[in-house]
Amino acid sequence: MLLTRLSALSEKYNWPKNLDQKLKEFLLALRINDAITSTLASRHLKITPDLAKDVLTELVNNDILSYFILVPCTNENENYDIADAIHYVKFNSLDELNACIADCAICQDCGSSLNAAKAKIGFMINKESLHAI
Repeated sequence: MLLTRLSALSEKYNWPKNLDQKLKEFLLALRINDAITSTLASRHLKITPDLAKDVLTELVNNDILSYFILVPCTNENENYDIADAIHYVKFNSLDELNACIADCAICQDCGSSLNAAKAKIGFMINKESLHAI
C-alpha cells in the first residue's frame, strides 16, 4: 500500500526514477520516534536538499509523516545552569508556534525569549496513519 501511494506521488510530481522505492525502504527502516530532517533524507535518498524538503512536505500532506517545529531559547537568564544552556521548545503545529509568538514567546524552562528566526522543522512517521504503512 505504501509503495502504491509513493508511486502515485512520484508520478504526480515527476520525482526521479526509483525514488518511490528508495523512499519506501527509508521509511520502513525508521523507528516510530525517529526524527527526520530534509538533510538526513537528502543524504539517504541521494537527492538534493530542496527536493527532499518537497518530498517530505508531500508526505505530510498525504498523512504519511507528521511534522514538528523546534525553536531555540536565547538563554538570557544568567542564573540558568550552563549545562542546560542550549535547549529548544517543541511545537506540533504552526498554530501552536504562532500562538506562542503572539503571547510573547517566552521559554517556560528558563524565562528567556525564543528565537523563532532559528526554528527547525523535523518530521516523524505519522502515528495516526501507521496502519496504512
